[in-house]
Amino acid sequence: MISGVLWLALAAWPVELQDDLHAALAAVPPAARLPLEVEVHAEARPWGFEYREGTLHLYAYTEPDDPRALAPLTRLSADQRISLWRRRAIVHALIRKWDERLRWSARPAWTQLSSWSVYPWAFSRREGLQSPALDLATFAEELLVPAESMAPDAVPPDERLRCREPSKSRSLDARLAALDPSWRPARDCPAFDAWARGEQLELIFAAPATSGAQSSFGHLLLRLDDERVVQLAALISPLEAPEAYVARGLLGGFRGVFSITSLADVQLEALGLEQRALRRFPLALTPLQRRRVLERVWELERVGYLDYRFFNANCATMLRLLLAPALDGLPAAPLTPFETPTQVLEALRPLLGEVEVDEPSGVVAERGELERRALLRGTEWSELPAPALYRALSTLEGREAWRARVLLASLRIERYALDVATLARLQVERATVAPGWKGPTTDELLAARQRRSEREPDSRRRARVELADFLALDALLRSAPRRALTNSEQAVLDAEAKARETFELVGAALAALPDDALAEARTDERARQQQLLAETRARAVPEGGHGHASLGLGALSSLEPVLRVRGAFFAEQLGEQRLRGLGASSAWRLLDATLELTPRAPIHRAGLTVLAAQRLGRGGWGGGGALDYAFVDRGHEAVASAELLRRVVSDARLTNFLLLTAGARGGVRWAPSPVGVLTPRLGVAARVQLPGSFGNALRLDAGWTPRLEGRALEQGAMGALQVTVRLGVFGGVAFTARADVQAEWRPSTGVRGLAALGVDLD
Repeated sequence: MISGVLWLALAAWPVELQDDLHAALAAVPPAARLPLEVEVHAEARPWGFEYREGTLHLYAYTEPDDPRALAPLTRLSADQRISLWRRRAIVHALIRKWDERLRWSARPAWTQLSSWSVYPWAFSRREGLQSPALDLATFAEELLVPAESMAPDAVPPDERLRCREPSKSRSLDARLAALDPSWRPARDCPAFDAWARGEQLELIFAAPATSGAQSSFGHLLLRLDDERVVQLAALISPLEAPEAYVARGLLGGFRGVFSITSLADVQLEALGLEQRALRRFPLALTPLQRRRVLERVWELERVGYLDYRFFNANCATMLRLLLAPALDGLPAAPLTPFETPTQVLEALRPLLGEVEVDEPSGVVAERGELERRALLRGTEWSELPAPALYRALSTLEGREAWRARVLLASLRIERYALDVATLARLQVERATVAPGWKGPTTDELLAARQRRSEREPDSRRRARVELADFLALDALLRSAPRRALTNSEQAVLDAEAKARETFELVGAALAALPDDALAEARTDERARQQQLLAETRARAVPEGGHGHASLGLGALSSLEPVLRVRGAFFAEQLGEQRLRGLGASSAWRLLDATLELTPRAPIHRAGLTVLAAQRLGRGGWGGGGALDYAFVDRGHEAVASAELLRRVVSDARLTNFLLLTAGARGGVRWAPSPVGVLTPRLGVAARVQLPGSFGNALRLDAGWTPRLEGRALEQGAMGALQVTVRLGVFGGVAFTARADVQAEWRPSTGVRGLAALGVDLD
């Protein structure tokens, strides 16, 4: 064993080590060089070194099984590898000592980069998975002593570390430059520069879907340019068993991946198959911020893998992890145990530009239906079925402008019909796969994706291979053995074929029109869409439902004064038009607490809604449920509720509606002994939009509410009227004036209620 303090007693070292030690020192800035205690051992260890308790231990070199660390070294000889790792050992020890002194690896600027990743190839060596400190030190080894320092052609320029992982390189370079301002390493990455095209990045929010609980809070994507979108989602086999899907989605086991897809595919899936509106927010970034965001996409598309969970490690988490290192920590991590897309939208509020809205085909079809009905009213074609109408209009002479408007509206109607039919056909195809057939599992698809990135560093070639694999998977699923179709399933496939035929028929009739007539019709359609968008921008409430408070003063029916206080972590109602909210067809309340105080009894009534949700589908049906606690009539109640919603009438925006409701609340009441309670409910709910802001509204909720407490049944009814008028935003807080009138009748108590005026804060 030889012991000494490096470069204070360098002459005492074996000659074969001195060149490597000098080269290692030359790889770091002069100001970053520190005295090191080094011990040399005769036995062999993986990589030929260890750093323990402030001392660097050098050993004979052996090569462990670490594919990521060895991948860039394939063109180096055995002697070159030994020399390389001696040099890296010195760099490793120096960075560890600086990290122990200045806590570089504990700073968010480093931990946000990849400490969350569960993929070994996101780290220079496998040891980087163990801690941010080892991630920093092992990355520094490779950055400062790369394979090409031993042989210039060891790694092609675009595959070198500064080009593959620009964010980590930038972070470590900043730390070293703080020690030595002359540290300005060059970087030349022509492949990245060619890939990083486009001038405007957009944040896309897909409104909540009805397909599952994981879609209830919407979905986030990042648009890079006119063609490319970063999809932030878990990689899941279409054949994943439902029970495994729920378990892994809630508890972990799926992998969230950063994949680049086309804008056309996103629009087809969201606007057509899922019927979700897309709200697009331009990001107001400086050129440097934009480049840093693109650098993050560039590296995470290859090595970014998150342990995905529906409620606290999802698309919102992935977008935050992508953006925060590039935008100086914005958006910050939430303080809640869950993370939602609207939380990230609110956090990015200072960077969001004017919203653009892409509407689902169903909304566009509704407008098309109204347009076509008005155009055909009083004509000989008004009663014709769709195919006959399109054939008649295709052979009609003259009236090109009128025909173009009718056929364009019809195209929107038939597009929606085809989308609905296509979704039904896909569901039948999946349901009829023969039991026992084993297609690719989620884990197999994940492993295949990782092999592609490990074997093919070039992003364009990797994309071509990925597309080929996707097409092969699609062909495999289509060719899977299937059971015989039932009559109803065959009818679904026949309906899809008919819908496609009708869509192609109207498309052909439209294509036969003169170009100028069709262009005029499209211009008129775009003008109407822009008018709707302008109204949305002018009247919609900008903020989402996070952080709601209310204060009101009024009187009970006994004329006793009452003070009402409310606070909610999240609160959005049906019909609300919020630019950064969930959408008019969704309502959520989370940790919503109310308190009513009176002089006679300090706490007249109190309540806490742990969770409440409502969702209204495009077909007019919907549902909801809630978990509540209440202190009322000197007793405590804990209840759960469920309800069915049916839309009677509404406008296209859902700012005005009338709903029928049917449901029940059941639970336990303590007053003081526990007793079961059950309250069925039949009622109506309505919203009337008032002039001005979409935050101005009148709401009515009324119903028949008999109550079964123990074995005693008592009739009852309730009603509530609410008026809100948005006042404006002051000091970053939105103020809304609010008036409430509530009444409840039961034979035992008569009519009780209250009236109050107050203000809401968002």
